[in-house]
Amino acid sequence: MNKFKNRIIVSCQAEEEEPLHGSDYMKKMAIAAIGSGAGGIRANTPEDVKAIRSITDLPIIGIVKDRSEDYTAFITTRKEHIDALVKAGADHIAMDCTDVTRPEELSTLFSHLRENYPKVSIIADISSIDDVKKVSTLKPDYWSTTLSGYTYYSKNAEKPDFKLLKEIISQSDIPVIAEGNYSEPGQVRKALLIGAYSVVIGSAITRPQLITKKFTEFVEDLKTRETNKAIGIDIGGTWIRYITTDIKGKIIKSGKVKNPSNSTKEKIFSTLKNVIDDLMSPDVKYIGISTAGRVDVSKGKILFATGNIVDWSSADLGTFIEKNYDIFPYVNNDSNCAALAQFYETEDTLDSLALITVGTGVGGGFIVNGHVMNGIKGGSGEIGHIIYPGNGKKCTCGKTGCIETLINGKNLLDIFTDEKKDDEKMKEYSEHFAWLIDTMNSTIEVEKIFLGGVILKYGDEILNSIREEVIRINPFFDPENICFTNSGEFAGCIGSAKHSILHPSEVKNE
Repeated sequence: MNKFKNRIIVSCQAEEEEPLHGSDYMKKMAIAAIGSGAGGIRANTPEDVKAIRSITDLPIIGIVKDRSEDYTAFITTRKEHIDALVKAGADHIAMDCTDVTRPEELSTLFSHLRENYPKVSIIADISSIDDVKKVSTLKPDYWSTTLSGYTYYSKNAEKPDFKLLKEIISQSDIPVIAEGNYSEPGQVRKALLIGAYSVVIGSAITRPQLITKKFTEFVEDLKTRETNKAIGIDIGGTWIRYITTDIKGKIIKSGKVKNPSNSTKEKIFSTLKNVIDDLMSPDVKYIGISTAGRVDVSKGKILFATGNIVDWSSADLGTFIEKNYDIFPYVNNDSNCAALAQFYETEDTLDSLALITVGTGVGGGFIVNGHVMNGIKGGSGEIGHIIYPGNGKKCTCGKTGCIETLINGKNLLDIFTDEKKDDEKMKEYSEHFAWLIDTMNSTIEVEKIFLGGVILKYGDEILNSIREEVIRINPFFDPENICFTNSGEFAGCIGSAKHSILHPSEVKNE
């Protein structure tokens, strides 16, 4: 029984309609799994169990899948299944122990197995903690989370179901086998560290048609890659900027229109539709949208936006674009998209960077190991709303003291009035900006920090002033790691468009 403790069990199964159906195929699959270090095999049908038993003495979990319109349970549901599996050489019998209809009662199956085959252990395949509670009196030898997500009452469970694994371990002394949607080594390691007795991996290893499908679907759109195009949109408080690019991200067309940002979301949607309609063609396969506000990237929905765009909170861009163009867009915060544009420009030399954008407010974007840091509710990178000590200015977000009230575009304009520079105001501005950079760097250290937005208009004078103040605060900081972005006015469009091409898995139904 200890042979598969802290080990991987490989589920070697192929049903009748699958290309590798047949005991000889499953035997060879088991040989490959065992040769690669598997601690046990889970197999369907007595024929497959017998074939696999002929080549190994490792533990075999036997099941019979028996689907019927008359009842819902389908894993080892009859006494005759148990008899045939044991005769074939199974060491363990797994059976459906969920709260569904079945041809024979669980208590009958448990009694039959224990009375006739006392050396064969019982694995209870369950889908919820309630299943565990209801079956506990029968005292199975193992629990297995196999059916999490497969019953009507567990269909919304996470995949893999780590929560269920933890719940069972905390409430039962019976060992728990983790099974169901384990597809990555890190998931297996996590399950074992949580306390799983072992982990079963199935389709991710033994169903090549599904493995192949995962790859082919990911690149299906590239069959016509030579003509594929992307649209990138940047929704700001004043302008809606737009571009069309080819598959490599080269800009074909660009422009901008005024954003009716003081109106309603419906008016903005109408303007947005006019823009996309003008850009749309059969070759457009991807749409990326950069927008002010905090974004739920998985849904393409604005969770919160300040008053810079009126009525923009809760705007459902994902649904709007998909409904009108049958393309689910990549939607993210404008600063995040601008940071992506900078990253794609420098990815050959940088793995991480931060971007600070200065405009009506101050935004930020962080890229670490090539990935945007979005946060649970799109709040990562909202650096403009960090409270500066002693600042009593009211911010449009509703808070008091946000750093952006001290270093936004208007503050810059106050320094350079009538083509003259106010040295005292510039020093104060640079001190505040340097404080923000040091705070960011102490929280998330990146290779370079880029500055963008209207600050670019003021050139090296303001850049060098900020660098000097950063060094004064932190002598160990390399001032050359603070520089201007070169992504340009359409950075948000570029970042969102290119990301929609490169990472389709990050949009809906990942």
